[in-house]
Amino acid sequence: MKTNFVRFILTRPKGLITTKKIGTKNNIALISLNSPRTLNSLGNELMFQFKNACKEAEKDSSINAIMISSSTNKAFSQGADIRELTNYTYEDIINLDFPKDWYFLSDIKKIKIALINGICFGGGLEIALMCDKRYASKNATFALPEIKLGIIPGCGGTQRLPRLIKKSAAMEMVLTGEKITADEGYSLGLLDGILNSNDLLSEAVMLIEHNELSSN
Repeated sequence: MKTNFVRFILTRPKGLITTKKIGTKNNIALISLNSPRTLNSLGNELMFQFKNACKEAEKDSSINAIMISSSTNKAFSQGADIRELTNYTYEDIINLDFPKDWYFLSDIKKIKIALINGICFGGGLEIALMCDKRYASKNATFALPEIKLGIIPGCGGTQRLPRLIKKSAAMEMVLTGEKITADEGYSLGLLDGILNSNDLLSEAVMLIEHNELSSN
């Protein structure tokens, strides 16, 4: 059966991802999810642009680290675009191999940092889990709510989360879909730090330049 993928390509919106170089040496690529109306729902097009931006940063020899953030304080990402997924049959999902199109991030060797404001659910959390560092503001919340739709996290959440936090805590998140706060995430080991929401970017840049890029 034909998929609706072509339809999404033909109606491609622009600007779902913004990029710029930041830091005292302009050696950090800031890649921001920029679909505030959908709380950065991770549809095909946003992921297409996100992958391209990450690949460009990976190829740029002047870039030593990649920061992933959001253009809205309300959400890092609410997760996959469920309405979009309903257009696919089981065969479509298998043939399109969605996880493969997401795992590119974990293969990038440059330092990857997630800066998280607001909700970070489902696929959004799975993107953060593929990063080397995760910093969040106090208002951030985290969840893998897929179980409430009768499915399980499909892009590495069931594997990467228990590598960071206790297996029992990871299982509770996966099997209940309940959310946790930034404070809880930090105490569990999910986060590397909780920063001021108004200065999240600048504080994270200082930390990364001091701790991760000091020799570059």
